[in-house]
Amino acid sequence: MPTVPASELTLEDIPMTHPQPAVNSNRLQLVIDPSETAELSLVTDSDDLLMFCTPVLGPTATLLAHRLARMAHPTDAVAWRVGDLAGSLGVSETKLFQALNRLERYGVAKWVGVDTVMLRTRLPQLSVRMAAKYPHYLLEALLQRMRAAKRIATDH
Repeated sequence: MPTVPASELTLEDIPMTHPQPAVNSNRLQLVIDPSETAELSLVTDSDDLLMFCTPVLGPTATLLAHRLARMAHPTDAVAWRVGDLAGSLGVSETKLFQALNRLERYGVAKWVGVDTVMLRTRLPQLSVRMAAKYPHYLLEALLQRMRAAKRIATDH
C-alpha cells in the first residue's frame, strides 16, 4: 500500500486484507477516519454508544471504542503503550486486542497497520438484526431516540 498521510486515509482506502495485529507490540497508534458524514447516527464518544452498542459489541469493545474516541486527536495520530491502555480498562493485553478485532468486525475500527487502528467517530444506525439482540426496554429507548432525531432533522 502506498504511504498516505493519516489525515487523508479513510476506511474505504484500506484493502479488506490487513496486517495481522501485533499482539506482542508494545504500542498502539490511533488515527481518526476523516470520511465521517452527518447522516450517521451514533457518536462514538457519546453515552448513547455505551447504552446502545453494548449488547452488540460487548462491554469491553464498547468501552474501548468510547475511550479511544474520547482520547483521540482529530488530525494527529495518538499512541499508547498497549499495557497502559489495557490496564486503564482493567483487561489483559490479549483481551484488548480481542476487543479491537471485534470493533473491526463490526465496522467501528479498522487495522491500517500492525500497530495502527483507524476509528470511526460516528456510526450508522443499527441494523434490524443487531437491534434484535436488545432487551425490550433498550429497543424502545433506541426507537424513541431515532424518532426524535428524525423529527429534529426534518424540522431544519
